[in-house]
Amino acid sequence: MTSPDYEPVELVALYSLTKLVRDSVQRPNASELDRSLDWLSARAAAHTWRRANVVRWSLAGLGALLCTLVIVQVTSAWRERARALPALAYRIEGGSVLAGGYLRDSGNGGVRLFFNEGTKVELMPGARGRLRSLDTAGTRVVLDQGSASFNVARSEERSWRIEAGPFSIAVQGSSFTAAWDPRSERFELRLQQGSVAVSGPIAGGDIELRAGQRLLVDLPKRETLITDEQAPAATALVEALGTSSSSALSTALRRAARASTSEP
Repeated sequence: MTSPDYEPVELVALYSLTKLVRDSVQRPNASELDRSLDWLSARAAAHTWRRANVVRWSLAGLGALLCTLVIVQVTSAWRERARALPALAYRIEGGSVLAGGYLRDSGNGGVRLFFNEGTKVELMPGARGRLRSLDTAGTRVVLDQGSASFNVARSEERSWRIEAGPFSIAVQGSSFTAAWDPRSERFELRLQQGSVAVSGPIAGGDIELRAGQRLLVDLPKRETLITDEQAPAATALVEALGTSSSSALSTALRRAARASTSEP
């Protein structure tokens, strides 16, 4: 057990040692203080930059995760809706479907396809075509030669694409006739109802047509012509309305009706 007589001596020694250490340490000058402050500022900035990077990468990862979840949800919903659609079926009149989807007529009246969702396709006598693909999402019909009429039912789930030679027609709820002559390389489309988008070797790029328009493309001559076939009938109707003659008005109405239902 330590005697109390030695405690003052130990305290004096501890005080002397503390004083020696304090006297031996030099106070920093102004430049040293500035360097120390710069070092502390750099450390603080580096720490802040690292935290900002962590936050940015965390937000980027969260955004990528959300985008992935949205894509998965949309894809799943689309697949569920596609599975819910009834299978696309058809019946054929005036011919048969051969291997490879080729349509062959059994007489001189052409071939007619009636689909269960309301679409009707008719190949005119002498025309050759194919049913290239048939699935829930849509159908592709190829017109190799001749002319054909298409009355495609409107649908948000299904899409139709018609190919005539080097031309492709995107269709949704439209009525039109198309013709392709591989010898003269002439393509013609008359649109009675709806709208279509035509792509292919066309001057000026893809073309969108509206009801009443006619598209004629002559590849050897490099000519692309778009006309409005309902314009003459509409002009005659306007002129008849400006007269008091009932016979002129009746004649104009009949012409307008024939123009809106005429086939090429």
